[in-house]
Amino acid sequence: MSGCARLANLPIARPFGVSLGALGLSFYAGLVPLLMRVREIGAPAAELKVLRVGLGLACLIDLGLAVVMISERTACLLCIATWIINVELLRRVWYAKPEPEDEDSRRRLILALAA
Repeated sequence: MSGCARLANLPIARPFGVSLGALGLSFYAGLVPLLMRVREIGAPAAELKVLRVGLGLACLIDLGLAVVMISERTACLLCIATWIINVELLRRVWYAKPEPEDEDSRRRLILALAA
């Protein structure tokens, strides 16, 4: 059995009865509208805050999953790839410069999160 399959069959890999893969896919689908709007300069401050918190939590969850992977003495390349992606996204969002916040940027954030 591959490392990915072995980890996917653990009880911890199905919080609330939903697979971690499905949760991760939902997480990234929710981030896409916000990530598409973030630029190196001029990103709306409210959107940057949401992205920083979301990606920070994702990195903390990744640390917990790394502990499980090490304790099971196996490796999942897909998991490791998502860790690298999460850390890189967090790095880029962390150093992005916010634009001055106004009422329109708050409205756009609410619409992006509702989509």
